[in-house]
Amino acid sequence: AKGYVCHLTFKCVHCFSTVTHSIPIDDDYKEELVRRRGGKTAYAPWTDYWHQYDEKFFDEEFTEEEKEEIKRRLKELGYF
Repeated sequence: AKGYVCHLTFKCVHCFSTVTHSIPIDDDYKEELVRRRGGKTAYAPWTDYWHQYDEKFFDEEFTEEEKEEIKRRLKELGYF
């Protein structure tokens, strides 16, 4: 994949995890982040190891149905 990643420390809109992790972003969104955060932001070149599926995201806070939905969404997004 190409582009950048944004380091999230809040609830992920893709997998709903509250674990600190990263999502892919494009150039336009990177510029918006810099503007919104006053020139201070956390992003880095994209590498394939970001946002990999990991069971540790899914302790007891999600039901089995929620876990399956999260896995489905991540698979659709190409994360595993």
